[in-house]
Amino acid sequence: VKSSELAAKAAEGIGSEVSAYSKKAFEDAVAAAQEIAASKSVTELFEKQAAFAQSAFEGFVSQTTKMNEILVAATKD
Repeated sequence: VKSSELAAKAAEGIGSEVSAYSKKAFEDAVAAAQEIAASKSVTELFEKQAAFAQSAFEGFVSQTTKMNEILVAATKD
């Protein structure tokens, strides 16, 4: 029973993290697309796109780390 409660708690935590991350990632992508569309030169476009790609990757890595910590804590418990 205790294991089921811990697993449910971990699943709930992961679900809320995924939901929050998905919402933020979508909002960031829309903002980046608008910013990229406003580029005045090809060089500026590539710089903005590269900055967004780096930011998106760093956000993904950070979110993956958070989810891993939730799973490790649940497994430990």
